Amino acid sequence: MVEKKVPLWAIAVTLSLVLVFGVVWGMVILSLTKVNLQTSSPGQAADSLKEITVTKINSKYKAASSKPTGSFTTGQEADIMLSGIGFNKSGGALLFNHPGNITSDGQGLILADRNNNRVLIWKEAPTGNTPPDLVLGQKDFNTNNPGTGLDELNWPVGVATDGKRLVVADTENDRILIWTSLPSQNGQKADLEIKDPVRGHGGDKRLKTSWPWAVWTDGEKLAVAATGSQSVLIWKTFPIQSNQPADIVLDLPNYFGTPRTLGSDGTNLVVGDHNAKPADSRQGTFFWKTFPIKNTEPDFFRAGGTLLWGPTVTKNGKLIGISDQIHIWNSFPQSQTEEPDLSIGALPNGSGYDFGGMQAGDGSSLVMIGDRLYVSLSNGNKIVGFKKMPQRKDQKPDFAIGSPDINTNTLLTNYFLTNPQVATDGKSLIAGSTFGGLRLYIWKQIPDEDGAKPDFVYNLNFAPNYIGIIDGKLMAAGDQITAVWNKVPLDGEEPDQIIRGEINPASFAGGGEYIALKRGEFEIAIYRKSDTGLKTPLKIIGRGFVNLPEGALVSWGKLFVADTGNHRVLIWNKVESAIAGLDPDVILGQDSAGGNEPGVTKNGLFRPASLAFDGSYLWVGERKFSNRILRFSVK
Repeated sequence: MVEKKVPLWAIAVTLSLVLVFGVVWGMVILSLTKVNLQTSSPGQAADSLKEITVTKINSKYKAASSKPTGSFTTGQEADIMLSGIGFNKSGGALLFNHPGNITSDGQGLILADRNNNRVLIWKEAPTGNTPPDLVLGQKDFNTNNPGTGLDELNWPVGVATDGKRLVVADTENDRILIWTSLPSQNGQKADLEIKDPVRGHGGDKRLKTSWPWAVWTDGEKLAVAATGSQSVLIWKTFPIQSNQPADIVLDLPNYFGTPRTLGSDGTNLVVGDHNAKPADSRQGTFFWKTFPIKNTEPDFFRAGGTLLWGPTVTKNGKLIGISDQIHIWNSFPQSQTEEPDLSIGALPNGSGYDFGGMQAGDGSSLVMIGDRLYVSLSNGNKIVGFKKMPQRKDQKPDFAIGSPDINTNTLLTNYFLTNPQVATDGKSLIAGSTFGGLRLYIWKQIPDEDGAKPDFVYNLNFAPNYIGIIDGKLMAAGDQITAVWNKVPLDGEEPDQIIRGEINPASFAGGGEYIALKRGEFEIAIYRKSDTGLKTPLKIIGRGFVNLPEGALVSWGKLFVADTGNHRVLIWNKVESAIAGLDPDVILGQDSAGGNEPGVTKNGLFRPASLAFDGSYLWVGERKFSNRILRFSVK
């Protein structure tokens, strides 16, 4: 599916309301009696969720043999990483991690391998799972640490070439990198950098390359979708020096929300926006029938499910883009009512190929190379290709790159989780995926090594938005259904009970006198548990101090806050200190209170969200644009 992406300021609402995960000690259910629930008996549980299946994994991993004591320190490194290969390890040339845009010089293929902080280059576009020839952003194909140098990248999404030069949208570094000739060596430095020297508000709008997601060039003009500054920057002639200002800024506050994708043939322009102002659905695509030469409003807008990721105009004038299907117009559309001439995807009778579901998503892209059509599937973690332009609505791709076949998602076969939720009782670890394969992983023991595979994998038919171990019971709750195991299922047991109805997130709060919950988009509220209605918070930690916090946890007398938008976890050694308005004692993910840079490193965090603590180990699940689960140990 095309994942329903939301603006940065609303991400926590769409992903989950939750907050707080605790440990077995003192965990209580606060609110289950407050909603209308229907409960099935243990004997009916399997029939109630026939789609739940469990697979035993022949997993061997080092388990933690002791429980450390002590406290955390600011900027400390994580010990291990799950839902990934390991720190600074990509898994090799052909294990992508949520690939972004693709482009071509007419002969080769270039991919922004987004979460691996690299760009991959094939000198000859492959028609199978052939390794790339070159890598940028890294010295070799095995590493994936981010960086800020001209030979480094941090979460690149967009790539474009005119056949002579290469342009990369280095998204989390808020810059555009340009190689003035196509790179010929691994880790080759960029020649030019376009980056606003004034971060935040102020400065020259023509240099506001804030959070760029997409780039396009025909060798004469250059266009950049600057998502963070809600604009599109256009250079009338290709830049020849670093920090050269754009000539035109499409600054359209009544239209743009978060423009993230664009395409053109030099005559027309298409811009896809995930939070477009005219759209009730907050998604849509803007069309200019002539390429803008000034700050010009679009000619028309298509709303809803037609946000076109990676739009491309072919040499014979076809417009192609992808949403939940591949859409093809035989000529550039002239109005919002002009439907595609062909849409390719899964059909109701089960035929065709599902480009939606767990396949296309933010950053997906298309490119024609000769007669072949290549499609980057961000959530499917691969590139698929057609040997010729598709002609049927049920046509399936002919080959895959980054996967052994068109149907395999290597995120799943390598036990990556997307939007991981975590819980622990101090003896075992549980993690659930709320997108990209609704799964529950069980580690029978506390893992003590990177990339440890789980002992059991549960395939669910609901997203486990909240996971907790409450009085020894494991509870995995979706929006309207909760699976309950009377004990942590260390032998792959089926659920003992199914609860139907909405579960209050407070049900998953930790023990002790206090509870912390996410409130709205920008606030964490601390309550006394005796306040059964949770009406009067003792303390609000809000906007200006935290940015889009997605999780909070009171456990072992400490308060943990996942300050998601600032890429850090805040820790108060005593929750009473937070209530008194004192600053946190520890910051994880940053070296100081002023830091807010993302990084998939040992001491960095990238959108931390889910938290679990057992007195010795803090588990942090990253979300949205990362998939790691990190363990921090007290020392």
